[in-house]
Formats: sequence, C-alpha cells, structure tokens
Amino acid sequence: MIKVRASTGDEKGVSHSGHLEIEQELAELAALLRPAGLAEPPNESARPAESAVLVGPEGVRSPAGSPEEVARTILRRRVEKRRDLTLVRLAGPYYLVIACDSDGGIGPKPHDTVKVPGYLVGRFAARVPLMEILASGARPLVLVDALSVELEPTGKEIIEGVRFEAGLAGIEGEGAVTGSTEDNVPTVATGVGVTVIGLAEQHRLRAGTAAPDDIIAAVGVPKSAPGDAVTIDDPEIADVPTVMKLAHMAMVHDILPVGSKGIGYEARQMAASAGLGVILTPDPGLNIRKSAGPATCVLVSVPAGKDGSPPRRALDEISRAVGKPVALVGRLTPDGGDPAQSR
Repeated sequence: MIKVRASTGDEKGVSHSGHLEIEQELAELAALLRPAGLAEPPNESARPAESAVLVGPEGVRSPAGSPEEVARTILRRRVEKRRDLTLVRLAGPYYLVIACDSDGGIGPKPHDTVKVPGYLVGRFAARVPLMEILASGARPLVLVDALSVELEPTGKEIIEGVRFEAGLAGIEGEGAVTGSTEDNVPTVATGVGVTVIGLAEQHRLRAGTAAPDDIIAAVGVPKSAPGDAVTIDDPEIADVPTVMKLAHMAMVHDILPVGSKGIGYEARQMAASAGLGVILTPDPGLNIRKSAGPATCVLVSVPAGKDGSPPRRALDEISRAVGKPVALVGRLTPDGGDPAQSR
C-alpha cells in the first residue's frame, strides 16, 4: 500500500482537489501492484477491504471488485495506443511513453541479407524508437536492447552503436541502457529489438496536435536497404538531432517519423490522429510510397500561410534549422476530406 501525506491545500501552485486526485491515483496504482504478490505492510487492519470503492474528488469512484478485477480495470483505463506508441498514465499528468523497433537479417553474420558492421546496426536500430519518443514530446529515460547474437564480438559492436545514439538523445545514468544477448545457441543471422521508455507531461504530448489547414512537410529523404545504400553520415536523412531541433521549433505542431509504409501512409496517420483529413501534394519531389527504412525522414505539421499558399518561408526556416531537405507533401483539412485525394 502506498501511503501519501494528506494535502493541506497550502502548497504553492497545487490545489487541494489536485492533491486528492493524485492521492486517489496513487491508491489505484497500489491496488494494481498488490495482486502481483507484493507483501502487504504491517498495520493493514485499518485499511478498507480490497474490494471497497475508493471515492476521490467530486465523487469520482474507482472500480470495485476483486483485486484482479480492479487491476484489469485500472490497466485498461491507464494504457492506450497512440499511433505506434504505447502510453501508460501515471499519477497526475505524467505518462510513460513506450516505443520499439526491430531489425533482422541486417548485420555482419553469414546469413544476413544486408551486410553492414554491427556498430551501424546498433546505431540505426536504436535511432528509430529514440526518434519516436523524442517526436512524441517525451524525454527518453531507458533503452533496452534485445540482441539475438552472441556478446563477443557482434553483440559488443551493436551495443556500442546503441549507446552512441542513446547518448545523443540524452539518456544518461547507470543502467539506463540495458539488454541481453544470445550466448547459448550459435546464430548465423543478426536480430535486434530495441525498446525505449520515456516520460512526458500530458500537455507536452504531440501525437494528434496537428491543426486544421496545417501543411505537412517531409524532413529528410526516404531511403531503405536493400534498395538504397543507407549510411550513417548521409546528409539527406533525418536523425536524432534532427528531431530534437524540430521539437524546439515553436512553429512545429506534430512530428511523426516515417517507417516502412512510406510518407503517404504516415501523412494519413498524422491526419487521423488529429481527427482531420489530408490532401496529398501531387508531385512533392519524393516517392511517398517508398519505405523510409530506419526513419530516414520525418513528417512535421506547421501552420499554412494566411492566404492558403504554401508557407515557403517556414519550410526554408525548417531546412536551415536542421540542415536537411524539406518537401511539402500535403495539407490537412478540417472536414475529414478524402485521405486518398491529391491536388
């Protein structure tokens, strides 16, 4: 059981009702943990029965029932999917944001389809979920790499690349980068899975923040192996610093890394998450159906010009800020529109 100090209502910047709400949420989280086998602290006789209903501010009632039923209800209420992200609401306005990605058949092993050094595998494998977390408005806290290769030598090479990207994203501290390797069964092909966990306040979450009449711009050029030679120092592709710079630009609303389904698909995802439609640009100068592989480009939504014309000045400003190619790929419509329509 988690015990919290009762609020006096005198704390600066926090209302009495706000404290009560957080206390209720902490109690709910404690109820979620108890069925997992946590030992109950002493002096539990004064605590209400686990099936009791908790009453919070303004009569808000927590779920009643057995500990298992309570836990399932709380979990359903606190976990949600938002595009490719999983969000877990904590107490108050705070969310855990989780992103993951995987790579297979890319590496230095004999049966890998695309031959690249382990270090580069680590760089690109970590880059995708890190960019997704940063694009969401969250701060990355922990990175977990699951490697289907031996530690020596391939695993260490991959981990070196993973740690480099984690450092670029600001992940610091002992144990902040962790994972495992396969040291029991010999492997002949490379497999990598990376999960990144971040923390965000609700008002900072970007997914779904695009506004009606925003334009959508692609920052970077979609490239993917095996059709393209994707190199770590390619000046045309987006990377972790690109997303960090975009996240600090006041004009930018939503940010969405592009994956294997291409720019067109992700533009529709950006629109749908904001309850909008999208009109795709007929000739943006990019293949909007092409895979962007390890998130070699990202989409951003920014306000359109007042006269409805493409905001060339804004696109040029973004290009100068991040040092990457920028192309206009669509415009968001307030009425839902026809997501397949172009003009």
